[in-house]
Amino acid sequence: MSSFSKNHLSYDDYSWTAYATDSPQIAGKPDQTQLNRKEGHEMVYFINYFLNEYNGLGVEEGAKIEKLVREVVPPTIHSQQEVEEWIVRNWTNFQ
Repeated sequence: MSSFSKNHLSYDDYSWTAYATDSPQIAGKPDQTQLNRKEGHEMVYFINYFLNEYNGLGVEEGAKIEKLVREVVPPTIHSQQEVEEWIVRNWTNFQ
Protein backbone atom coordinates (compact mmCIF):
# COMPACT_ATOMS: atom_id res chain seq x y z
CA MET A 1 0.00 0.00 0.00
CA SER A 2 1.42 3.38 -1.01
CA SER A 3 1.87 6.03 1.59
CA PHE A 4 1.94 9.36 -0.15
CA SER A 5 1.59 12.05 2.52
CA LYS A 6 1.27 15.77 2.98
CA ASN A 7 5.06 15.93 3.21
CA HIS A 8 5.38 14.59 -0.34
CA LEU A 9 3.26 17.33 -1.92
CA SER A 10 5.22 19.73 -4.12
CA TYR A 11 2.82 22.66 -4.03
CA ASP A 12 2.46 24.78 -0.90
CA ASP A 13 -0.85 26.52 -1.60
CA TYR A 14 -3.20 23.79 -0.34
CA SER A 15 -5.99 24.38 2.12
CA TRP A 16 -6.55 21.70 4.76
CA THR A 17 -10.28 21.40 5.42
CA ALA A 18 -11.45 18.94 8.07
CA TYR A 19 -13.55 16.11 6.56
CA ALA A 20 -15.45 13.23 8.12
CA THR A 21 -13.51 10.01 7.51
CA ASP A 22 -16.30 8.68 5.26
CA SER A 23 -16.62 11.85 3.20
CA PRO A 24 -16.71 11.06 -0.55
CA GLN A 25 -14.00 13.68 -1.06
CA ILE A 26 -11.48 11.53 0.82
CA ALA A 27 -12.90 8.00 1.01
CA GLY A 28 -13.97 5.17 -1.24
CA LYS A 29 -13.46 4.81 -4.94
CA PRO A 30 -13.27 7.97 -7.08
CA ASP A 31 -16.73 8.89 -8.29
CA GLN A 32 -18.56 11.94 -9.61
CA THR A 33 -17.50 13.95 -6.55
CA GLN A 34 -15.61 17.03 -7.69
CA LEU A 35 -11.87 16.92 -7.00
CA ASN A 36 -10.72 20.16 -5.41
CA ARG A 37 -7.22 20.53 -6.83
CA LYS A 38 -6.15 22.90 -4.07
CA GLU A 39 -7.47 20.90 -1.10
CA GLY A 40 -4.61 18.98 0.47
CA HIS A 41 -6.62 16.14 2.00
CA GLU A 42 -8.41 15.50 -1.29
CA MET A 43 -5.17 15.45 -3.26
CA VAL A 44 -3.41 13.10 -0.81
CA TYR A 45 -6.43 10.77 -0.84
CA PHE A 46 -6.67 10.84 -4.66
CA ILE A 47 -2.96 10.23 -5.17
CA ASN A 48 -2.89 7.34 -2.68
CA TYR A 49 -5.99 5.80 -4.24
CA PHE A 50 -4.37 5.98 -7.68
CA LEU A 51 -1.03 4.55 -6.48
CA ASN A 52 -2.78 1.65 -4.75
CA GLU A 53 -5.15 0.95 -7.64
CA TYR A 54 -2.34 0.80 -10.19
CA ASN A 55 0.18 -1.46 -8.44
CA GLY A 56 3.86 -0.79 -8.66
CA LEU A 57 3.58 2.96 -8.32
CA GLY A 58 5.32 4.88 -5.55
CA VAL A 59 6.09 8.37 -4.30
CA GLU A 60 7.77 9.46 -7.57
CA GLU A 61 4.64 8.56 -9.52
CA GLY A 62 2.59 10.32 -6.84
CA ALA A 63 4.52 13.50 -7.57
CA LYS A 64 3.76 13.01 -11.27
CA ILE A 65 0.05 12.61 -10.50
CA GLU A 66 0.07 15.78 -8.41
CA LYS A 67 1.75 17.73 -11.22
CA LEU A 68 -0.65 16.35 -13.84
CA VAL A 69 -3.69 17.22 -11.75
CA ARG A 70 -2.45 20.70 -10.94
CA GLU A 71 -0.95 21.68 -14.32
CA VAL A 72 -2.08 19.44 -17.14
CA VAL A 73 -5.52 17.86 -16.62
CA PRO A 74 -7.90 20.23 -18.43
CA PRO A 75 -9.83 22.50 -16.05
CA THR A 76 -13.07 21.33 -17.69
CA ILE A 77 -12.56 17.91 -16.09
CA HIS A 78 -13.91 18.08 -12.56
CA SER A 79 -14.89 14.76 -11.00
CA GLN A 80 -12.48 12.37 -9.30
CA GLN A 81 -13.50 9.65 -11.75
CA GLU A 82 -12.96 11.85 -14.81
CA VAL A 83 -9.56 12.97 -13.53
CA GLU A 84 -8.54 9.35 -12.90
CA GLU A 85 -9.68 8.31 -16.39
CA TRP A 86 -7.84 11.23 -18.00
CA ILE A 87 -4.60 10.36 -16.19
CA VAL A 88 -4.85 6.69 -17.18
CA ARG A 89 -5.40 7.62 -20.85
CA ASN A 90 -2.57 10.14 -20.89
CA TRP A 91 -0.02 8.68 -18.43
CA THR A 92 2.63 7.80 -21.00
CA ASN A 93 2.42 11.19 -22.72
CA PHE A 94 4.09 12.98 -19.79
CA GLN A 95 7.42 12.52 -18.01
